[in-house]
Amino acid sequence: MLVRSGAALVACRVADAAGLVAALASADEALVDGALRAVEFAAEERRVAAAPPLVDALRRLFAHGDGGCRRRALRCAARCGWLDGGSAALRELSGLAADPHAGVRAEVLACVAELRRRGGLEAAELGGVAQFALGALRDDDEKVATAACEVLRDVARAALEGDGLARQLLAASLPQLCLLYTSPSPRDATLSRMPSSA
Repeated sequence: MLVRSGAALVACRVADAAGLVAALASADEALVDGALRAVEFAAEERRVAAAPPLVDALRRLFAHGDGGCRRRALRCAARCGWLDGGSAALRELSGLAADPHAGVRAEVLACVAELRRRGGLEAAELGGVAQFALGALRDDDEKVATAACEVLRDVARAALEGDGLARQLLAASLPQLCLLYTSPSPRDATLSRMPSSA
């Protein structure tokens, strides 16, 4: 498959995971970008299989200096089977939760939601997930706050459908959700907009 990135033409065969791994580890930004595009394309076409070396190369990009590259690597890793690691993936996500790039924080929330849907969260992890999603509701970036709402909406829907873990997560989140609902600003849970007689 050929992927154009800027002035460079990057040749990556999806079947050749070793070529993609090498391109992702390159110091050439155009080559890294092209390899990410190849993985994104293959993932959309469902033509990429979970390959530990490929996932490891993507995970190394979580520390890349460019936030857009970190976001894309996170999305690609999730589509290439990284989330199958359950608790290990959640620990790595928690390290990315405070990333300065809003796109990375929103992608972290999407990964957390996918982990929950797959049943990759253990009961002991639910409290931390609830705190993270609630904190993200107050994020300065609207996309991150919206992604947090989608996570909590998904949890509420699952709780209504009888998912016991989702019920626990929702129960742990309910007091703070009520404060957010009654605050003058959706992101300011310190004041209530409800009258004192209510």
